[in-house]
Amino acid sequence: MKKTASRFGFASLLLACSALAAPAHAAPVATISPQLAALAKAEHGRAVLLLDVRSHAEAVFGGQATPADALVPFAEAAQPLRWDSASGSVAVVRVPDFVEWARAWVAFYGGDEDTPLLLLCRTGAVAAAAAEVLHQAGFTHVTVIQGGLDGAGSEDGPQYAGWKAAGLPWLAQADPVFLFGETD
Repeated sequence: MKKTASRFGFASLLLACSALAAPAHAAPVATISPQLAALAKAEHGRAVLLLDVRSHAEAVFGGQATPADALVPFAEAAQPLRWDSASGSVAVVRVPDFVEWARAWVAFYGGDEDTPLLLLCRTGAVAAAAAEVLHQAGFTHVTVIQGGLDGAGSEDGPQYAGWKAAGLPWLAQADPVFLFGETD
């Protein structure tokens, strides 16, 4: 029973995070295929940064793209956990210091607002919203990885296979240092 409840809770969190996707009126963001993103990382190393913008829960349960440089959640489950009747899922809130965390990770790797950033989420939708926020904060080269880690698409829209389906390197269990920056 506990395992089932846990799965439903996580599924609800994923749905709720998707609700934070960029609004329809937002400016289009640049996108790149997972294959080209992996090639950019392989060729340019940390001159191009791959930021995973999923929540901690998504990263814990969904794994990690191996070349990701940092986990910088755009949204997390609201605390205390509660149900959002309007969305039909766990309530999520945007991380208020998302831009500051992104800026700190970029600086940690020696970059600045002109450093090319590749954003990855579960499907690409949350990364698009995060890209818009980073662009408004002054980052000049922000690109969303199409399909995210798991793939995305709709009946009437484009289908994207995502990082995993493209056969690109990933870990089923995210590295604790990647998740939390340090361990005990």
